Amino acid sequence: MCGITGILDLDHHLPVEHLLNDIDRMQIVLSHRGPDDSGIWMDKSRGIAIAHRRLAIIDLSAAGHQPMLSADGRYVITYNGEIYNFLELRKEIEIETGPIAWNGHTDTEVLLKAIDVWGFTEAVRRCNGMFAIAMWDRENQSLVLCRDRAGEKPLYYGYQNGVFVFASELKALQKFSLWHGQIDRQSVGEMMRFGYVPSPQSIFLDIKKVMPGVVLSLSRDDLLHGQWGTEKRYWSLPNNASEVRSMATMMSHEAETRMESLLLDSVKIRTYADVPVGAFLSGGIDSSLCVALMQVVDRRPVKTFTIGFEEQTYDESKYAARIAKHLGTDHMEMRVTSQDALNVVPLLPDIYDEPFADSSQIPTYLLSMLTRRHVTVSMSGDAGDEIFGGYSRYFLAKRVWQMLSRTPISTRHIISSWLRCIPTITWRGVEAVLRLSRRDSYDRGKIAQRALRISSLLSSYSKEDLYNRLVATWEHPAEIVMGLQKSVRGTEQFRVTESDFLREMMYQDFIGYLPDDILVKVDRASMRVSLESRIPFLDPRVIDFAWSLETSQHASSTRGKLILRKILAKYVPEELTNRPKMGFAIPVGKWLRNDLRDWAESLLSPSQIGADGFLNVETVQRIWKEHLLGKRNWQHQLWNILMFQAWKAIWHPVA
Repeated sequence: MCGITGILDLDHHLPVEHLLNDIDRMQIVLSHRGPDDSGIWMDKSRGIAIAHRRLAIIDLSAAGHQPMLSADGRYVITYNGEIYNFLELRKEIEIETGPIAWNGHTDTEVLLKAIDVWGFTEAVRRCNGMFAIAMWDRENQSLVLCRDRAGEKPLYYGYQNGVFVFASELKALQKFSLWHGQIDRQSVGEMMRFGYVPSPQSIFLDIKKVMPGVVLSLSRDDLLHGQWGTEKRYWSLPNNASEVRSMATMMSHEAETRMESLLLDSVKIRTYADVPVGAFLSGGIDSSLCVALMQVVDRRPVKTFTIGFEEQTYDESKYAARIAKHLGTDHMEMRVTSQDALNVVPLLPDIYDEPFADSSQIPTYLLSMLTRRHVTVSMSGDAGDEIFGGYSRYFLAKRVWQMLSRTPISTRHIISSWLRCIPTITWRGVEAVLRLSRRDSYDRGKIAQRALRISSLLSSYSKEDLYNRLVATWEHPAEIVMGLQKSVRGTEQFRVTESDFLREMMYQDFIGYLPDDILVKVDRASMRVSLESRIPFLDPRVIDFAWSLETSQHASSTRGKLILRKILAKYVPEELTNRPKMGFAIPVGKWLRNDLRDWAESLLSPSQIGADGFLNVETVQRIWKEHLLGKRNWQHQLWNILMFQAWKAIWHPVA
């Protein structure tokens, strides 16, 4: 696991003597991603500098030093990630070439040779791993950038004053001496809507993200004339899955056996490392299954890690402890106070580089800190919900759409308008009754918030529109972002050929929410403390087979991840995992009214909001006051605004 960056100034906009200084600053700022080694390769005559920061995981010797040149010197590669099947690829290469005198046993060397033998696209297509790759072809004077299938590893790129730059994180690009960094207003709108900036855009104009599953090729002419190159998709979920769809006819128990076998091998190849390996354990279905399979692969007690919170509503540690005891892991738990969590808030803009507002970023960072004290690699149960149909919104959406499709649009509009007109004081009375009856524990404004969400869903005119409303924080970003020239993009058009609404939603989450939220959260939090996170559910064999199954094998009308539950039941009694999904939430709404109030007010003041003309001062002030008074629970909308404001305060980009 590493950090990569580079400068390609073929037209020499940058003085040659500045090239080394710039690339050095850019790699140094990525040292958290690779504290063990650093390297720079330069061709001053061409105006090219490529750098690498290494977190040594496999072959800790100098044989893993990057940037690395191919044996014939043609290719220069800087690469972030792991190729889990590199030993298998090594054997396949030698079948074609004969025995090779390898310099070491790194996956980087194997990857370079695979590119030499099969070509770049075919080589990455054969790779089972997580990666962001930049490779310079010295012969053709061309650059290739690539990301793994799901988008586990990040890669930003673009032009700054005519010079092409790339890096694992935006903070490296901001160290480039010709950086100008103009904020993209459209991206601000998308960030307010989703809580993150969707790929391929970034928060800055002229800086993009390489899309997952894509090879981006830039010729010498592209680089000289500021062109964006040619994208080629080497993998896509629907197309790849259709190749194995015929296997879906197998019986349920056959599917379970096949999936268990794939997951076991996925876990096995991800435990290969020359450093200590452990696992995150929340006590939920996904992390518990990963740990259970790790114990099958290695009979020694797995080192597992969890964090617990003071607020019982948000504390999963007791469930993790029960699972750990049953599986016999070497379990470690850190009790987190509210102050521990609050101390992380000022660090968030620097950790995430661009505005990012998934509040579970805080416990994810704290868990990574705990884990890194004991191991260098940690297994994670992420992606189970997207691949196996686990989100509760899937079942809510299906029920709502079934109801909407039977109700005339005129009737729905009447009910929607009626809900919006009910006074706040009425909802507060309902909350008071519920609290007194102890049937639920509601934050102030939660009932009103749910009523307004229902009102919005009633106005949905299609399945796609319903999904977009469910995943949006701000349905209409123009209400908060000033001067949007066009409507904020929705999700990618529903393209799945099946009429299955659940599968369509899973697909949208896989190409959007997963790479741009979940994987960003895990990558930045773990790499901030130089911890490598590995995700068994993102093995391409697991993804393809899971997608080939019938929806009924994933979910019933009310419950998801059926096949995972059945596999887990072989290792852990159902009573230990049969509970409502909790997620990894924190009490943001409560904190904003109390511990974080001063911090929030400083960022939400009219002078701060109005200073650069991005956000609507009146709207921000209104929702802040309503939240403080308990009229509405605006925690998610406010967190989006606050993360944008806090990011601007740290990075001071040119507006």
